[in-house]
Amino acid sequence: MNHYWILTAAHCVGDSNDRTHVFLGDHDLQVTDPVEQVISGVREIHVHESYGQLFHLHNDIALIRLKSPIEFTDDVQPVCPPQPTENYIGKTAVISGWGRNISCKSFLTENNNKIFQL
Repeated sequence: MNHYWILTAAHCVGDSNDRTHVFLGDHDLQVTDPVEQVISGVREIHVHESYGQLFHLHNDIALIRLKSPIEFTDDVQPVCPPQPTENYIGKTAVISGWGRNISCKSFLTENNNKIFQL
């Protein structure tokens, strides 16, 4: 979001600021790439207050405040937040993130999802 704040999934954050590592610009967890950045330790973690109350992945969102700033590059850029005056219902949003398949291999995925009103 900016040089110090990360928007992520709540299920991806740990329970300790000192043990949390943020990987930026990483496309393969098995290979160290010259464009990736790793920031260790964070100042704050804020998980959505209703995360996991009804269903595991409802409200699956968290904010992380880093101890050191992100260096933005061609490969590491901030997310563009939605404009509060725009109506995005019915439009397509692109989301991406890490996951695991049945053989426990990590992979980076991207999905196009329709935005709907709750």
